[in-house]
Amino acid sequence: MILQRMITKENWLKLVSYKIVDSSKWCWLCFGPNVHFLSACSAADGFYASIIFDTSKDTVYQVEITDYRNNRCYQMTNPDYNEAYQNERRQRNNHNICIELEIVNDFMTKAAAIIAGEQYDSQIQFPLETIKDDLLILLLAAHSSNMTFNEYIQSNSILQLTSTALIKMLNR
Repeated sequence: MILQRMITKENWLKLVSYKIVDSSKWCWLCFGPNVHFLSACSAADGFYASIIFDTSKDTVYQVEITDYRNNRCYQMTNPDYNEAYQNERRQRNNHNICIELEIVNDFMTKAAAIIAGEQYDSQIQFPLETIKDDLLILLLAAHSSNMTFNEYIQSNSILQLTSTALIKMLNR
C-alpha cells in the first residue's frame, strides 16, 4: 500500500468547507517564490486551519490545524520540503509548538474532528516501513517482552524520540 505523502489543496478546501478568512503571499523563502497562504478559522468552533501552497504548480508545502478547545496544534509539512522549512525555522529562531504529523489520514481525521468540535484520538500515527524479516524480528521481540506489537512499537518509539531529543540537546 502506497501512502499519500501530502494533503491536496482540494482536500483542504473541502475540509474547511471553502470558508477562507485570510489569504496572503507566504513570506518565508524556504518553499520558493510563488507561495501563497490561506486560512480558515472559527472562534465559536474553536479552530484555526491554514495551508501553504505553490500558485504556479500543484504543490502543497504545509497544512496546520489548531484546536483551541484542547490547546493542541498539528501540522504536516511536505516531506520533500521539510529540511528547507526546518532550516529557515531555525534561522528565524521560530519555536514552533505544533505537533508534526506524517500521515495524511492522521491529519485529516484530527482536523475534521477539530473543525466539527468532536473528540479525537490525540495519539500520533507514523509510518512503519519494514520488510518481512524485520517485521518478524519486531513481532518476536514484542512477544518476548510480553507486549502487543503496538505496545512494543510505541514504547520503543518513545525511547527513540527521547534519546534523539537528548542527543540534540547535548549537541547544542
